[in-house]
Amino acid sequence: MIGQMAFILTQAKRNRLANVAAQTLFLLPDGAFVLPDYRDGWHEFMQPFGNILQQSFDEVLTSPARRAYLRRQATRNGNADCLACDHGDKCVMEFWKPNRPGDDCFGGRGYVEWVLANAGRIEAIAPISEATLY
Repeated sequence: MIGQMAFILTQAKRNRLANVAAQTLFLLPDGAFVLPDYRDGWHEFMQPFGNILQQSFDEVLTSPARRAYLRRQATRNGNADCLACDHGDKCVMEFWKPNRPGDDCFGGRGYVEWVLANAGRIEAIAPISEATLY
């Protein structure tokens, strides 16, 4: 297995909203829950959603910052390439960034299409099931 092959092949069985970071949060040592975010094009930073040492987990999950983050993911942040792409359910990168000039796309469209085209060969070498991901 390389990269996100299992993810791509199993995500096709889910809907597009299954491919958002709704189920993922990173916990930092200071108690902050964060996810990577981007500003000014491709500058990455950690977007905080709250702090488990200062508030309840429910407050972190329903914070205005987290709801805005999820809304941007669900709407692909208005990225026209992402909205028109047939691989939104299998996108392996953050789709809310603007694409860099000359890039295939930040979601790796070419890689996703290669994995799908070679799914039979991939599964013959390393069978993929739902259990593969968990």
